[in-house]
Amino acid sequence: MTKRATISPKETEKVRVLARTRSTEIRAAYAPKQSRATASSGS
Repeated sequence: MTKRATISPKETEKVRVLARTRSTEIRAAYAPKQSRATASSGS
């Protein structure tokens, strides 16, 4: 992703949280057990 000076830090943080949540949901949809193990390891 490209960084834009016009985007406020709060917006950037919100986007990062949304992207992280979505990637977690995708992983959980494909392999619930594996995604749970990865999330608990804190990677």
